[in-house]
Amino acid sequence: MRNKVTPKRTRVPRAARLALREMRGRVAHRQRYRLVSQGWQYVGAMAIIGFAAWHSGTNLVYLVFSAMVAAFVGHGFIVGISLMGLDVRRGLPHHAVAETPVSIGVTLTNRRWFLPSYGVRLTDFLANAKPVGAAFFFRVDTKSSSETHYTMTFPLRGVYKLDRLEVASRFPFGMVERYFLVSQPQELVVFPQIVEVTEWLSRLQSYQGDLAAHQKGTGLDLFGIRSYNEGEHARRIHWKSTARTQRLMVMEFDREEQPKTTIILRNLVTADLRNDPDVVRDFEIAIVAAASLATQICKSNKEVSLLTSQGIIEAGSGSEHLNRILHALARLELVTTAKRWPSDAIDRKSIVEVRFRDWQPGEGSLADVELDARDLEIRSGKMLRRPGLVEAPPPNPTSSKRRAA
Repeated sequence: MRNKVTPKRTRVPRAARLALREMRGRVAHRQRYRLVSQGWQYVGAMAIIGFAAWHSGTNLVYLVFSAMVAAFVGHGFIVGISLMGLDVRRGLPHHAVAETPVSIGVTLTNRRWFLPSYGVRLTDFLANAKPVGAAFFFRVDTKSSSETHYTMTFPLRGVYKLDRLEVASRFPFGMVERYFLVSQPQELVVFPQIVEVTEWLSRLQSYQGDLAAHQKGTGLDLFGIRSYNEGEHARRIHWKSTARTQRLMVMEFDREEQPKTTIILRNLVTADLRNDPDVVRDFEIAIVAAASLATQICKSNKEVSLLTSQGIIEAGSGSEHLNRILHALARLELVTTAKRWPSDAIDRKSIVEVRFRDWQPGEGSLADVELDARDLEIRSGKMLRRPGLVEAPPPNPTSSKRRAA
């Protein structure tokens, strides 16, 4: 008796099995139908014609009914082919700004070697299934890609999680919509709204001026007088001292230092206030005020730092430093526990404190300029005082000097 030969089975790598399983899952869930209002009207008319054909037995009515059925079935078949072999990709910007339109790009690729795709609509959804925008592709040729974008305005700052994309088409007759979903989770950080804070910025600038660091430099204020060194410019000679001492004396000047600003926003609250609607509203206004001040200060090429109950962003300037501050403010939340600030964290030269609540035990104002969000409102892109409020007095420069001393 001849031995039975068992064919040797080739083991498929695990990665290939997972890829095949994912591909089968995509194909199985790719075909979804949605009967639109025009389709329901067509089905109703088709039912009436079919009933008339059955009731009358007229061949002509049967012919009309058959043509309607053929068009309906053919439409479902054509729209299915139109969506085969399509890939979609979303392109997010680095960040967005609340209340400012942002453009989000989408790319649709047709991998088929026959038949272009027509009338493809793409809808973008958040993680909570809320649509955020849509784009339309009139035609995507075979073996090619088409790019477009949609514009979205986010009402609030924060981190928005974009989840899935829906690719749909009703081509050619618009009776049946066929679609498929593509999971493409991404996060978009939305910076706080930037508004005009002219009043508080002018108060800050009038308080600051150009502060001298009392170190030798190239400023305008006199630092001292010393003996002349060979090679120094004659413009620096102090002739009065030269005549008195009978030897050449030159002037030294203070170094002019761009003032550093520290913005303080204490986001520490008690547990009972964390979900209070009024506190949350005032907190959002405070964040907008802090972000707007930081933006204006950085645009003036001056250094600014941010202190919150969750951490510190050291002093710096420029667009990258501003993005770090706005990124932190976009993610800032109300907390019930706070981190302790280092003893040297507060720049005594210029402090702006943005408040949205009463002082808690152990706290006190450190500010040269203070903004209370409870007294402010945002209107027409500007930070304004609420009607009926009296303007706060300008800061007293001597108070900061006493603190620094």
